[in-house]
Amino acid sequence: MYHKGELELIHNAIFNCGRPKMVLSLSPGEAPLDHARHIRENAQTWHVSADFWDNWESLHHNFDLLNAWSPLIGPGSWPDADMLPIGHISMGGRPKGPDRQSKFTWPEHYTLMSLWLIARSPLMIGGDLLTSSPESLRFLKNREVIEVNQNSENNHQVFNHRNMAAWIADVPSSKDKYIALFNLGEQIVQDTLRVRR
Repeated sequence: MYHKGELELIHNAIFNCGRPKMVLSLSPGEAPLDHARHIRENAQTWHVSADFWDNWESLHHNFDLLNAWSPLIGPGSWPDADMLPIGHISMGGRPKGPDRQSKFTWPEHYTLMSLWLIARSPLMIGGDLLTSSPESLRFLKNREVIEVNQNSENNHQVFNHRNMAAWIADVPSSKDKYIALFNLGEQIVQDTLRVRR
């Protein structure tokens, strides 16, 4: 059930409290796309997926979700694909499953981070920073990839077909583009990419 009145009430309370830099982040699970316009008018960020964990099926599903919400990516508007389940994500059996490092393989980790970056999803780590490996956190320390997430424009999926996908985004004040290419299958892709200008 979508609580339109409650959302407007919270939005108006924030708007009238005298603190213009507050952000309203919604975490209702998979946000209803049929209320997209109302959500964007009343919140700055919202979950587009249900709780996201370290499994390939959930990551694959987020390609569809982020594509559906991509028209709303922009200043003050961030569709949120949920936390990043990277590094040491379960300690003492909490919050989900046995104590472990993320089950994502390195190629899956690379796919996860690349999608979140180019779709401008908020980058909130779900792992413990003190006990996670430096390798698992390296994307979050790379200024060039963070630039894509923080400052790119017109972010959208170009295609998703036969286990291959591509996203593109504009570099502000430039004719340059960011592009992310994804192999969503289990076979190594050896096709040649042709770029037209």
